[in-house]
Amino acid sequence: MEGRHFTTRKRLRLREFDYSQPYAYFLTICCKDKRAIFVGEELNKAVCYTISEEIDRLNFDLFTYCLMPNHLHLLLSPGLSNTPVSRYVQGFKSKSTRMAWMHGISGIVWQRGCYDHIVRGSESLLEIATYIVNNPVRKGLAGSIDDYPYSGINDNLIY
Repeated sequence: MEGRHFTTRKRLRLREFDYSQPYAYFLTICCKDKRAIFVGEELNKAVCYTISEEIDRLNFDLFTYCLMPNHLHLLLSPGLSNTPVSRYVQGFKSKSTRMAWMHGISGIVWQRGCYDHIVRGSESLLEIATYIVNNPVRKGLAGSIDDYPYSGINDNLIY
């Protein structure tokens, strides 16, 4: 196959890391082609419900979330569930995609995989959570974090 060049996809996960360990993970799940899909109140509320529904189903811990028009930020942990984070992402994407389709969105909703950051001991969960919930303010979608209805922070991080 002379003249053909194949590119290798960039690996999104650490090769030998066990993503079921009870660390905290900062995830960013992006819409396919950066489409602004989550702009309607009814769909956004349903997707926010799905975030917590999947957390409860898998017995994960959710520290904070923020649903933006074209992506979702999550700070979560599998806790002691011994369940890989990828199972959460897979279940969430599947359910939220069906919801988007029911609300008139067509085609692929989410891009492949997600971006993750394993929170290290020296990093503050509260600082990361604050960064996440301030995203709508930074993007001009809200005047303050209290004005944006599609985000939340676990009270245990604050007190």
